[in-house]
Order: sequence, then C-alpha cells, then structure tokens
Amino acid sequence: MNDLSRLQLRLIIFYEWSCGNPAAETVTKIGKVFGETTITDRTVRNWFARFQSGEKCFQDKDRCGRPTAALNNDMLRDAVKERPDVTTRELETMLGCSHQTISNHLHDLGYRRVLARWELNWDTVPHPLYLPDIAPSDYHLFRPLKLFLKEKRFAKYEDLKMAVFDFFDSQSAAFWKNVIDDLPERWLTVVTNHGQYIVD
Repeated sequence: MNDLSRLQLRLIIFYEWSCGNPAAETVTKIGKVFGETTITDRTVRNWFARFQSGEKCFQDKDRCGRPTAALNNDMLRDAVKERPDVTTRELETMLGCSHQTISNHLHDLGYRRVLARWELNWDTVPHPLYLPDIAPSDYHLFRPLKLFLKEKRFAKYEDLKMAVFDFFDSQSAAFWKNVIDDLPERWLTVVTNHGQYIVD
C-alpha cells in the first residue's frame, strides 16, 4: 500500500505536525500503515522545520535550470540492503529523487534486478585456499633460493638475511621477467585443469 504521492505524504506529515507529534513518531506511524520504507526520518524532520517556519505549501517549488539530482549512494545502498525487494518507485519516494536518477545510480553501483530483487552483478569464482601452481614465489623463487642456501650455516639472523639479499641481487633481470611472462600460460593451465594442481 505504498502508492502515496508526495503531496499525500506531505499532508499526512502536516497533520502529524499540527497535532504536535514528534518527527520520529510520525515516521513510525507512517511506516506501520504504509510500509517502513515509505519515508525517511530526515524527510519528515525537513518538512517539520518548513512547517515551523510558516510554510503551508505542499507542492514542489518551481526551479529554474536543470534540476539537481543529489543522491547519497550510501543511503541508496543501505535501502537496497535492508529491502532487496524494494522497487525503484519506492526508492524514489524514500530518497526524494527521480525514478531515472535512482535507476542510474543503481546501475552505477553494480546492481541489477533479478526476480524482483536487487543483487550485485558479481560472479563468484571458487578457488582453492592454497594453489602453489600460480604463486610465482612457490614455483619460481623458492626452489632456486633453497638451492642457494643449501648446506650453508648461519650463526646470526643478520647473516641469513644478508645471504637472502645476496641471492636476490645475484638474479638477472631475465630471472624475474620469465616468471611474469609465464603467468598467463599458468593461469590458462589452471583454468583448463578446472583448478586442479599442475603436474610439471
């Protein structure tokens, strides 16, 4: 039952303000009757302030120039998270923006309508927790480093650290370039093996 126009909502807000009810109570009452997402607390407080200052016009004021579409993406995201089944028309009423602005922002945030629910347009790609086949440090670096350090003994931690730095410094640019160049081929192999380990 959320087919209220802005004018109707403003008349209800004016009635509640005239009765001396607080803004929070007004939001709760409107939410119970017309749906929790019909109007925001901020909108009611803004209208209460306008009525307090003597304004009695419930129509939107004429504006010159192109209308501004100030929409807070965080508020939009929160509204969709809270109610994934909310319609763009309901969001229009809740956030006070045009239908097209709401649609554009939802699209920009990566949402799409799926069976009357807003969902992020992401594909989840399953992958194993540990896959040494595509970690360059595992398949390209550790073996040569292990061979470099083989049968060496270090009295101090600093000596070990210096030996590792010496290993890195002794590697040619081709050593590092080859591992980078090899990545796309390894990725393709992982995909064609459906994530199974690569047997060298």
